[in-house]
Amino acid sequence: MKLLYITTTINGAGGLQRVLVDKANTFASMGYEVAVLCTNPSSEPSLYPLLPQVGLAIIRPKKGLNYFFSYKKLLLKHIKAFRPDILIMCDNGIKSFLLPYFTPRRYKLVYEMHGSKNIWLAFIRPYFLRAMLYRFMDVSVSRYDRLVVLSPSARKEWNCSNADIIPNYLWFNETGKSSLMAKKAIAVGRHVPEKGYDRLLLAWKSVTEKYPEWVLEIYGEENPDYDLREMANRLGISNHVVFHEPRPDIHKAYITASVCLVASYSEGFGMVLLEAMACGVPCVAFDCPVGPADIIVDRQNGLLVPEGNLELYIKAVLEIIENENLRHYLGSKASEIKDRYSKAASVARWNKLFTSLAGR
Repeated sequence: MKLLYITTTINGAGGLQRVLVDKANTFASMGYEVAVLCTNPSSEPSLYPLLPQVGLAIIRPKKGLNYFFSYKKLLLKHIKAFRPDILIMCDNGIKSFLLPYFTPRRYKLVYEMHGSKNIWLAFIRPYFLRAMLYRFMDVSVSRYDRLVVLSPSARKEWNCSNADIIPNYLWFNETGKSSLMAKKAIAVGRHVPEKGYDRLLLAWKSVTEKYPEWVLEIYGEENPDYDLREMANRLGISNHVVFHEPRPDIHKAYITASVCLVASYSEGFGMVLLEAMACGVPCVAFDCPVGPADIIVDRQNGLLVPEGNLELYIKAVLEIIENENLRHYLGSKASEIKDRYSKAASVARWNKLFTSLAGR
């Protein structure tokens, strides 16, 4: 069976890139013929290598008014050349919703949604435009053979009958757990507005006013258009924040921390939560759309704060710092998450989906 994954890029350190490359390699090892088509080339280094037997192609659509026409032409050219049994769309940009309108019906189409539907609506103010876009997205994913979302919360966002829930999985084997004794918090993710670093740094300022010996370590590719160093400078907390480049063995960083902080405005799943918790590190997160509430059970394996309530978020971080018994209890319960998100179970569900779509 031939699978073609369509995505923006596999470069960089994002959770989507890591999971997509791991799945492509896994299915290729299982006997599938797999290729990945990237539609937005990136200059970032590739941290997650594809196996030699996985094909890789890159298209560069023309910019400007002809972008979508160029995108369609180049995409169809590569689809025709590879002749996949199933196309899996992992590019969650607006153009991704157009695929069913111009792809021959002989190809089975899967839309793999890695973000909240509401991330697009947040940028549109007029209600009637939001309603129109919402409707367009629902109608478009209904034209796919299957919509795959990553959590029950994400499923509730879509008004369609063709959705399946297949969560991401823990990509590493357990390599040890944190002692939870270091005076260190960790945050991991791209330096982009949706990850909520603005409010995370604001919260950390309040934390360090009471506990100046604590340090926040942030792992992610730096972005001059969203300059976290400058934010930290303005808040006067540069001595309490350490910035690191992305690393493929990020689990080794988790086990040196005592709490993981997630302040995203929107998540597709919350891979950082899964990774940290598997290392026995309790997490504090906002209950943003979508994902955190499907992973964190408040006060049982982490602390989940109502979306937007910065005061309660600060209190939650302080409670983790001050209450060593709670920190160790949550960390112990958090590590059990690995049993819920095993790679074997996720791959089996994908394999079953592919087999059913191909009629085999």
